Amino acid sequence: MQSLLRTKPESLDDITVQVALVRPGPIQGKAVHPYIDARQRIREDPSYVFPVDHELLREPLRSTFGVVVFQDQVLEVAIALAGFTVGEAEGLRRAMSRKRSYDALEAYRGRFVAGAGVKGVDARRQTAFSTSSSLLGLRLPEGTRCRFRLLAYQSQWLRHYYPRSFSVRS
Repeated sequence: MQSLLRTKPESLDDITVQVALVRPGPIQGKAVHPYIDARQRIREDPSYVFPVDHELLREPLRSTFGVVVFQDQVLEVAIALAGFTVGEAEGLRRAMSRKRSYDALEAYRGRFVAGAGVKGVDARRQTAFSTSSSLLGLRLPEGTRCRFRLLAYQSQWLRHYYPRSFSVRS
């Protein structure tokens, strides 16, 4: 609730990001504060350019101001940064969705590092990104985030127009 006061969502997409930010993956991946900070800075200065670890990440992470929030973004990052095929990226997504399957993720690391090298990503960034928690953890897939977005919007609408229904009764 406090992050809503800081980000002031203006659309259903903004609400979707807010809902996703409270999931374990974005929290453990340290995506919450960078997103909130970037959102505030963009509101204050529309010409603000959010930081990214590499310019190849700017487009896949545009909607979340340079941080990985959704599973779908991991697919896009793997394709953009490491040249994964859609099938390889889907395999990475499946490996991520397995509970604590670090072995399955490790199988993709070599391919990720090699592909990032071909794209001109320096070795330090290849290793940092392939081992970072931004690729690990539980993130919402697109279908789930849309359902949560609708539920969050409907709940807030009801809370706004029928506040007595949401009051705590003793």
